This record gives sequence, C-alpha cells and structure tokens, in this order.
Amino acid sequence: MTGPQPGLSFGRVVVAMEQGEPNRAALELAARVAARRGCELVGLVVEDLRLLQAADLPVTHLVQRVGGLVAQFSSVELERAFRVTARQAQSSLLEVSQRLRIRHSFQVQRGPSPGDLLLSCGGGDLIVVGWGGRAGAREATVATLQQLSEHAHCPLLVVRWAAPPSRPVTAVFEGSGRPLAAGGEMASVEGRPLRVLTAGRDPQAARRLDQAVAALTYAVGQPVLIHRLDELTPAQLAAYLAGAPGDILVLERATLRAHGLALTELLGHGLAAAVLLLDEPDAG
Repeated sequence: MTGPQPGLSFGRVVVAMEQGEPNRAALELAARVAARRGCELVGLVVEDLRLLQAADLPVTHLVQRVGGLVAQFSSVELERAFRVTARQAQSSLLEVSQRLRIRHSFQVQRGPSPGDLLLSCGGGDLIVVGWGGRAGAREATVATLQQLSEHAHCPLLVVRWAAPPSRPVTAVFEGSGRPLAAGGEMASVEGRPLRVLTAGRDPQAARRLDQAVAALTYAVGQPVLIHRLDELTPAQLAAYLAGAPGDILVLERATLRAHGLALTELLGHGLAAAVLLLDEPDAG
C-alpha cells in the first residue's frame, strides 16, 4: 500500500455502475487502484428519477432493441428492472473485491441525473465512470462527463468501454508536477512504463521536467520516457496518441480547457483507453 501522492489524493474509489450491462473495464481498473491504495471501493448504481416519472405517462412506450417492437411500459416494470440491475452490479462488485481482497461497499441512489449524485460524493474521492457501450448509454454518459469534467472537485477517471487491462500511462506535463505524480502511481497500478508528454522548448520548463522525472524514476523504480511536441494542440495530441493507442492519459483540467481538448473525442476515437482528469490544486 502507498501513501497519498501530491498529484492524486483521495480516500475512496467510487465507481459508477451503469444501468444495464456494466462497464467491466471501469470496474476492474477502479478495483486495481483501490487495491494499490488499500482504500475502500464503493460501487454506486444511480437510478434515474426522470425515467420513473415518465414511465406512467400515456405517451411512454418501450421500443425493443431486437425487432423494434413497441410495448406499453409502467413504473412497476421499471422498478423491477432497477432491482435486477442492482443485483447484477452488486454481484460484479463482490466478485472483483473478493478476488483482489479489498474493502468494498455498495450503494443504490435515486436522483434526477447521475452527474448530480456523483458530484455529491465530495472532494475526498476518486470518481470512476465508464464511457461507450450502447448508443443510448453513450449519449447519456456524454452529458454526465461534461458535468463532471466542469464541476467535480475531485479526480475523475473515465474508462472506455472494453478497454484492455494493463495499459501504458502518458502524463501531460505543462509545468505542474501533479500529472507526473498521478501518472507514476497509475503506472505502478498497471505495472507499465510512464511516458511524459510535454510541449515547447522553454529551457526552465525543460530543467524542471528533467528534475521531476529524475525524482519520479527513483520513486517508481522504472524508466520514465519523455516525448516532446512543438505545441500541445488537439491535432498534435491526437497524432501522438494515434501512434500509441490505448494509453491511460493523465492531465489537469486546466490543460483540458486551455487547449480546447474534449474527453469524449479522446475516448470516442479510441485514442485513449482511459483519461485521468485531475482537479484544480486548490479544490481538494
């Protein structure tokens, strides 16, 4: 077990377990992080209150994915589906927690949106959410990711659907050592090398990076590779990731905003297996 690192500070790992088929990649990565930290893994199922409110309206119908059959739907049937989903999610959480021997708990909460309930987790957690899967679930997750990336006062880990395990880690360096520290910890979780992506040719920034990398190499006990870009633009980042697809990308929210980067683009085009978004330094 390791102590809290400067770039990644949290007391629990809270993984959002989607309605329907769970994102197993998100659950497995969340569990590995919790095992590395020796902290609690919390499985959270969010039941959308708006669906229940709409279920009994006369205009509400269920369109089946296979065959496109249309049938009437009610809140009673939706409640039954909610219970089935919760049991499946709890079973998945129990299996991975017992296998990795980590403390765990399971919660079912009901509210107007998943984003609102996840934001209420507080600043002491690492929030893990999945992205992708079925088209309807993907559309709903886009809105949740937008809300969390803008307003969450805690680190956010977004894992692409069916992301393969044990991925290399790339940390984006723009002067702050926090992505390096967080990236080093994620590299230890995955047992893979850490790559550092930086831009520009400023000599002082280069010296700070070299010093930080030397200290991190000593701390994690494995090489840290540096890759320099002329500029950190969406196009150059996409080109870099295309040459190393499936990395876990670690960066700060400030970097995301400053360069017009979008989480959904990085994940949606398969450029990153996961994105770890660090909260603002004064937000913890």
